[in-house]
Amino acid sequence: MNSPLVKVAVWLAGALALGWLATIGALPFGGGHPPLWFVIGLGVVLSSFVVAPIGAAASLAHLWQARRRGFRPSRLAAPALGLNLLFLMVAVALWFWLQSEASRR
Repeated sequence: MNSPLVKVAVWLAGALALGWLATIGALPFGGGHPPLWFVIGLGVVLSSFVVAPIGAAASLAHLWQARRRGFRPSRLAAPALGLNLLFLMVAVALWFWLQSEASRR
């Protein structure tokens, strides 16, 4: 069963994946100060702090509803949960790395 919660989680995971791909795509364009990849990457990191928990919560809510009501959860719910959590963990790791690099200099 595809619920609106799963659709939200999948769309948010897809939006974050597109942002991370845009960051990787901007790596060859390193000119300027700050470089383009840094600006895009920082925007994706900051948006991941807001968007990824919403997607993860939507996936968890769908899985919890499926368990409580006794129906089979959508096959996209677990991958969407995993991707949203992965993007959140990468964003937190990059944030701490950037903070440590900035304080070291």
